Amino acid sequence: MATGSPVLPLFLLMLALAAGESGGQMVGGWSQIKDVSDPHIQELGAWAVRQHVSLAGDGLRFLRVASGEQQVVSGMNYRLVVVASGPEGRSASYVAVVYEQSWTNTRQLTSFHPAPAPAPAPAPAPAPAPTDRPMIRGSAWRRSCHLRPLLIILVLLNI
Repeated sequence: MATGSPVLPLFLLMLALAAGESGGQMVGGWSQIKDVSDPHIQELGAWAVRQHVSLAGDGLRFLRVASGEQQVVSGMNYRLVVVASGPEGRSASYVAVVYEQSWTNTRQLTSFHPAPAPAPAPAPAPAPAPTDRPMIRGSAWRRSCHLRPLLIILVLLNI
């Protein structure tokens, strides 16, 4: 009795794993909040600023939640980038981490600190130096290109 090639079952397994990767939220991993304009997310940001002000007394005033991530735990952790203005009216961004467990009406401000400054844009890559050597596009290049599919097939068949 002949046995089938392991390539097809392996391919189907990889396809199934890739399809399963796109759905659902992974417990413990942070995921981007798709709609930070959601009233609940904005209310969480305002609540975080109020809690911070009650502890620090610095007079911050909530403006909006600019972005955020969420993490499924025994409830939900929210890492929110909150824009708030100080008493002098200048606005700044802060990172607030809020833990919420809706079924027990638990809400806790885990941390609140200024957001890190954005990294400067990378400098453009320098243009390649001109060279007198011609590019390799002859028979050596063609030989290496046509062997790649063969090598891939050989590797897959010898799994």
